[in-house]
Amino acid sequence: MATQKGACGLNTLVDRDAPSLFRIYDYLLSGGHNLAADRLVADKIAALVPECGVPSLGPTSPRILGATSRF
Repeated sequence: MATQKGACGLNTLVDRDAPSLFRIYDYLLSGGHNLAADRLVADKIAALVPECGVPSLGPTSPRILGATSRF
């Protein structure tokens, strides 16, 4: 486990071996805030559901977020 500064300025423990839904999503968006466990799960998801894989989700999702956040 590692210590990470939380949103409220408090130190929180982060289990680097346990995948996180938010870090998996970050990896699928080609972000840089993910760990090996997150990438492993994301790659398994991409293998099971190819249309949700890294190449298709990465470029699309920011455009969708941008378009929907303007309304």
